[in-house]
Amino acid sequence: MGHIRERNLKEDGVRYQCEIRMKGHPLISATFDRKTDARTWIQKTETEIRCGRYQLHSGSNRHTFKEAIERYEQEQKIAGWKKSHINWWMEELGPLYL
Repeated sequence: MGHIRERNLKEDGVRYQCEIRMKGHPLISATFDRKTDARTWIQKTETEIRCGRYQLHSGSNRHTFKEAIERYEQEQKIAGWKKSHINWWMEELGPLYL
């Protein structure tokens, strides 16, 4: 469930910090200048989580395509002709983040 906390800052005035805690998901937070923006964000984000559309992007920025292919090769047996295709893709997309 989401809640809003009002933060009084000396130089910037009032800011609204939102947190959403849902079972089975990590804590999600954001900060807004307007309370209406905070309420809208909470409603939208909770709906996306319930529908399975919300995904944190921080995990995808940690792993490269090459790491994913290497893990796949460890877990699966790969035929010889498929190996050449996989190597080509690894050379082309290897350094890109997922």
